[in-house]
Amino acid sequence: MKNTILLVGVGCLLGACSGPATDVSEQVAAVQPPPPAVAAPSPPADAFLDPAKFRVARRDSFTVGPEGAYDYRDKHLVKLTAADEQKYLQRRIKHSQHQPYYFYTIHENAPSRQVITVLRDDGEYKLDLLRLVYDAEHKLISNQVVAYYAGDGGVGEDAYGRFETPTTFRFTEVMRENTRDDQDTMEYEIDSVVTRYSVRNERFRVSKKQKFHRHAIEVAKQE
Repeated sequence: MKNTILLVGVGCLLGACSGPATDVSEQVAAVQPPPPAVAAPSPPADAFLDPAKFRVARRDSFTVGPEGAYDYRDKHLVKLTAADEQKYLQRRIKHSQHQPYYFYTIHENAPSRQVITVLRDDGEYKLDLLRLVYDAEHKLISNQVVAYYAGDGGVGEDAYGRFETPTTFRFTEVMRENTRDDQDTMEYEIDSVVTRYSVRNERFRVSKKQKFHRHAIEVAKQE
């Protein structure tokens, strides 16, 4: 009688431990991680700048001449319309076909900041390269001449610039005056000015200016 009771007790204990049968697929599903969340769709691209209109590759320095002075002809630069001038220059100016602006280079195109250059032709003898900076709301916060090229008779002017550091901009202006031009010899008086700007919050302030002068002679090679 004691043996019978012991067997029944053991049977009940085993039944309590094993419990109801569980499907193997349910056990596997229980330990699998949940599926990854579906990412929200990206916002549409900002249409403030159209990369197709900027035909000149990004450069570390800013220059337009003398070889680059006629890029707007060689590279078929896109001219700003009257609406484009209002949009990007953000000032009241009279649109002129004789003093056009051209899209040049995109330097930065992020949601919070856009930096471009446009080429301005004064209609006579000078080309200016303007660096334009916009904030997250596409408001123009900086308009700075960073290069230019000019030629009139025997005088030529050339200016180019580059950022030495994110907060230091170096701007070099060179003026060449032809003082002698004959069959064998050309002489020049060359004046140059090197200006360093301190840049804070896209504002350029002169920190140092140096002036130089030299005399140059070019002698034609005899064949």
